[in-house]
Amino acid sequence: MIRVVSAVPVPMLQEVLCDQIARAPGFALIGKASDPRDLPALVAKTHADVVICLSTDSEEIPGDYRQLLSQFPQLLIVGVIADHDAVVLYRQEVSRRELPSVGFGCLFSEIRQTCEGQPVVDRGSLRGISGPNFGTAPRPLRFSLN
Repeated sequence: MIRVVSAVPVPMLQEVLCDQIARAPGFALIGKASDPRDLPALVAKTHADVVICLSTDSEEIPGDYRQLLSQFPQLLIVGVIADHDAVVLYRQEVSRRELPSVGFGCLFSEIRQTCEGQPVVDRGSLRGISGPNFGTAPRPLRFSLN
C-alpha cells in the first residue's frame, strides 16, 4: 500500500485529488495538510511514501521540497502545477522527471513504480536542474484532471 499525504491548499483541487486517491488501487490517503509547514511532522507521524502538493513551473526545486527531501530521502513529492495543467515528480536522487500526458490512472501507475523502486523509463528530453544533491532531470509532465 502506498501511503499518500495531500497538501494542496486549493479546496476544490484537494477534494478531486483525495477522491481519486481513494479510488486508486494500492493507494491510501493517510493525511491532509492545509499548511506546508505541517508537512515534516505529518510525514514523520504517518510514514508517508508520497506527498502531493502545489508546485511552480520554475526549474529550481522549491526550498520547502528540498528540506522535506533532505529529512525524508525516500519520499516522493508530486508537485501539481495547476495553472499549467502539469505535474512534476521530485525525489532526493532525481529532482524532476518528464512523463507523457497522463490522467489519474497513468499518474498513479508512475507513482507506484517509483515508490516500489521499479526502473522507470525516461520518456522526455533532459535538461539540467541546479542545486546540491540533485542531478539532471526532465521537465514536468502534462496532466489533466479530467
